[in-house]
Amino acid sequence: MQWSRLNFKDGDFKLLFKADIPGVKHQSIRAYHLELQTELSGMPVWPPEEVATVLYENFAPYYQKVTQLLGVECDRLTDESRHLLLVCTRPVGEGESLRPGLSFLEKLMGYSLEKTEPVTDIGKSVPTTGDYVLDVKTDLYLIFKRHAPKLWEMHSLEECALLCRQANERMRDPDEADNEEGWEKKVEVVDDAIFLEKKSEILLRLSAIGVIPPEGF
Repeated sequence: MQWSRLNFKDGDFKLLFKADIPGVKHQSIRAYHLELQTELSGMPVWPPEEVATVLYENFAPYYQKVTQLLGVECDRLTDESRHLLLVCTRPVGEGESLRPGLSFLEKLMGYSLEKTEPVTDIGKSVPTTGDYVLDVKTDLYLIFKRHAPKLWEMHSLEECALLCRQANERMRDPDEADNEEGWEKKVEVVDDAIFLEKKSEILLRLSAIGVIPPEGF
């Protein structure tokens, strides 16, 4: 999901994009959203036309904490739009595996219900801070240097991760052995002169995957 449409009671609407949830706000938005989900745990959450109004009346402050961070006026949203954004979408699965679908906010933040098996190599360890957000931020600053703060403020965590991966691929030495992967290689810090030389290529590549760099990038 690249964006979500939010409908207001007066007939107006707003499109919420991934970039509206920049890396710098990711942890705060996620934390407040988890507080809301904790409060709603065990309660009926579908269909919205039957439960949305009652849930909001009882837990309005939790909804509002999240929407304030998103720059959205919570009370202006229709009950259905607010519910789909912050609570859940149509249930998925069947029988005992039936569960609420992820909210639009979770989808925009890059979360998924799909289970994926981690790829591991015997005898190899992947350095990590233990915090995915910090890992992405570290990569961003190592690769983009002085450009990193602006990217951190302008792009979502998922987009920042894509920027790091794409830039790393573009800056890789073509003579490197194909079997050298991941953290076993030295991470190259992009020099400003090299960055400017390859800037047009990077912009084209980012555009191809739908990532829009901020003005002045």
